[in-house]
Parts: sequence; structure tokens; C-alpha cells
Amino acid sequence: MAKTDREAAVWPVRKLKPHPRQAGTFPDLSEPDLAALAADMAANGLQHPVEILPNGTILAGHQRVRAAQTLGWKTIAVVVRHDLAADETAATAYFINDNRNRRHHSPLCKARCEIELVELEAGHPIDDMDWEDRDRAKAAVATRLGMSLRNLNRYLLVLKAPAAAQAAFERGHLSLTEAGRVALLGTGATAVGDAIGAVYDSVAAGEMAGVQVRRDVRVALEQGRGGRTTDVKAALYRLVRALRRDLPCVRAGMATIEGDALARLREVVTDAHAVFAALKKRAG
Repeated sequence: MAKTDREAAVWPVRKLKPHPRQAGTFPDLSEPDLAALAADMAANGLQHPVEILPNGTILAGHQRVRAAQTLGWKTIAVVVRHDLAADETAATAYFINDNRNRRHHSPLCKARCEIELVELEAGHPIDDMDWEDRDRAKAAVATRLGMSLRNLNRYLLVLKAPAAAQAAFERGHLSLTEAGRVALLGTGATAVGDAIGAVYDSVAAGEMAGVQVRRDVRVALEQGRGGRTTDVKAALYRLVRALRRDLPCVRAGMATIEGDALARLREVVTDAHAVFAALKKRAG
């Protein structure tokens, strides 16, 4: 490796900028934890230089830079990663891997990291993968996280909820199921997220805030009857997964299904037949 691939330098703190994915992927340290980090840096100096791209984008060390800012530091030691400057995918993967390995993160944050890494490797979002690739990717992520596929699907649903709903889940103010049901409210999820944000803006983020958030969300879910997704592709994926799981059982036991049950299902079966006939025609 050439010496110029990684350049040790001292940069002005004001010239460093967060990675574009930082705010949406990794939560900042809490104020007490940030104060503790700043105190350690004030007493012992910077133990590990900040890693950056040549344009000043931080790859590793966002919280160290925040601490340096609170201390009033004008400059900070960095390693400029020229070797990653021309490969955005590799740089982003390094950023995610470094952050997820260095700090303790919640299960939701870990799920977000693993999904983003899978999407980087594939070159497109997981929702745009075909059935088989999507199922394989999710199974791999579930294995890495040490959780069941069913539980992973719940976390992935929460990741589609507004940021305020995700924060409420992280704080323990919403259950995994409740936060997921917010995501299923479709366009109504945005309004629920705004309501949650308003609660945190007006009430200290303690037990009283949690009570208000739960009440607002449960009212919204009741009014929305649990919500109906407006994401057609996601709805189709869920339908096909259910058919894959249960169709063999239904096919094997068709002779045992009573006529009354079939009569009650006639309308939805007719609609489903029309939908799948149209999909088959479009698929060629």
C-alpha cells in the first residue's frame, strides 16, 4: 500500500463534516456520555485520530469531533483516507462497519446497519430485490443479528416508521408491535410521527412523555383500524410470502374444506384470481 493512501495530518475542526448517513443511521451520544468523552479527551488527549475522506467527510470519529467542539479545540488529529476517496460504496461500508463495531447499539440500530450493508453489497434497496434474493438477504441478516426471521421482519417494519416513532420505540415508549403498526398507517404515519415529535418538544422525555405518546399512538391506531399500507410492493411481498407458507397445506386439504367456508370466501377468492391473472399476464 502506498504511503499516500492514508495520510496522518492535523485539520481544523471546522473543516470536518458528518457523513451523510450519520444522522439517519447512528444516534449521537447522550449529553452525559458526550461530557464523559470530552472529559477523557481533555485529560488524556485524543487516543485515536479521526478518519476522514479528503473532502473532510468523517468516516470514523463523529463523537470525538463533537467532544472536541465542546472543548473548543480548533484542530484535531486525523487520518485522511485517500484509498477510499474514489469508491463511495467502500467508504460507506467502512463508515457503517467502524461505527457498528466501536459502539454499543440497540437492536434497531444494528438491524439498520446490517440492512444498509446488504443493500450496499447488492447495489440497490432490499425492497427492490427479487423474491429469492430478498429472502436470502433477510435470512443472512437475521443470522448475523442472532434473531428469528419473524422478529427481524418486525424490526424492518419499524425502520419504515417515522423517525419520531423509531425514537419512541428506542426510549421504550412504544412496543415493537405498536411502532410497526404506525408504519402500516401509510400516509397517516407522518401525522402520527409529527404528533410524537410534538410531545417530546413540549414534555420532558420521561414517563409523562411516554404516557402521552402511547395514548396518542393508540388513538391513531384505533381510528385507523390498525392502518392499511399504501406500499403496494410491500403488500404484494407479504401476500406472496403468506401463500408460499400456507398454499401447500390448503392444496393438500382442499377436499376437507366445507362448502359454507368456500361460499364466504368466494368474493375474495374471485378478486385474488383476477389480480394474479393480471400479474401473470404482465410478467409474461
